[in-house]
Amino acid sequence: MTVPLDPLREALAAHQAGDFAQAEAGYRERLRANPADPKAHYFLGLLHFHRGDHSAAIESVSQALRLAPSNAQAWNSLGGMLIAAGRARDAKEAYRRAVSVSPESSEGWYNLGICLRDDGEIAPAIEALRAALHRDPAFHRAYGALSALLYQAGQTQEASELYIQWAARDPSNAYARHMAAASSGQDAPERASVEFVRSHFDDFAERFDASLARLEYQAPAWVAKALALNLDEDSRVDVLDAGCGTGLCGPLVREYCRNLVGVDLSDSMLARARVRGVYDELVNAELCDFMRARARGFDAILSADTLCYFGSLSEPLRAAKIALHSGGILVVTLEVLSVESAQSDARQNLDASAIREPTYHLAPHGRYAHSEGYVRSALVEAGFELISLSRDVVRREGTQEVSGWLVVARGLQT
Repeated sequence: MTVPLDPLREALAAHQAGDFAQAEAGYRERLRANPADPKAHYFLGLLHFHRGDHSAAIESVSQALRLAPSNAQAWNSLGGMLIAAGRARDAKEAYRRAVSVSPESSEGWYNLGICLRDDGEIAPAIEALRAALHRDPAFHRAYGALSALLYQAGQTQEASELYIQWAARDPSNAYARHMAAASSGQDAPERASVEFVRSHFDDFAERFDASLARLEYQAPAWVAKALALNLDEDSRVDVLDAGCGTGLCGPLVREYCRNLVGVDLSDSMLARARVRGVYDELVNAELCDFMRARARGFDAILSADTLCYFGSLSEPLRAAKIALHSGGILVVTLEVLSVESAQSDARQNLDASAIREPTYHLAPHGRYAHSEGYVRSALVEAGFELISLSRDVVRREGTQEVSGWLVVARGLQT
């Protein structure tokens, strides 16, 4: 005797195999037989979403929830669909319903925390992310999001402890390792790893521009003004935007460029730079490797807050010298390491050599700060003549001003 097949099970199998037409036919057959089947409505909603039809997806999953309102997984899915449709506030309410019907849902607490964070509700976001980790201590994404928020809220000791816990739980995670070193001051590398930079900015790309706008970020404007001041009037030159990110510098310098090239490690950042439509070429590559491969390729190299991910400046400066024509201009921004803060950190770590000669330091936020004396000596050793070195507020973090160096140098003729 042949047992009749369940249309819903067959539809699910087709869905998982990527046969969307057969899957939809199966879901609709099930709904004709039972219009009040919440599972069929839910899976049909997922199918719509996978096809890119956000409106139909939201309607189907909403119908499933009207029939079965205690389904936490469906509330979480609805939240994701609402985010994709640009309805972040509605998504936040969907995630609230998810944790209301299932308080043990670590995913629901995490998603709610991210929505709260993106809406500027920092204290509630911290509590939601703490709830996610309390329910699932192996929820690695929650470690990074919670640690960053704790740092932002001034709770640096707890942030440091959390980064260290995360690195211990997930030692292969480059981001966790880097931030544990930054926040603890122990085992700091000479530069941020390629894996750290790529993962950090791939994750950060979507909210990068909005975040920097809130911080009153000045580096792109500094760099563009410095370039203009150091070019002959009406000249157009070949320019490299080194670590271009989402392309914030591009529109500001385009008028001075004969050819404008951007290089970055993050595909997600480059995708946003591409939308600006101002670059002649955008390349995914490690910065130093790229510059060495483009010997004598540029009249000017700009780098807005990219060398903050290098402690030792020797390699990037030497690579920049290779990539520049003789007499080419280098314009970079760095974070300031004051003698006083360097000596304070050194005393805490009992590092007498650092007290005498501060050079660079990996700060708790994960970027390096550099002292004036070190910047000057590193430029000379790499073959540059310093044109100017100025200091100003590059951005604000909460109520704190972050000081930056604006460095303009010329490659010496060889």
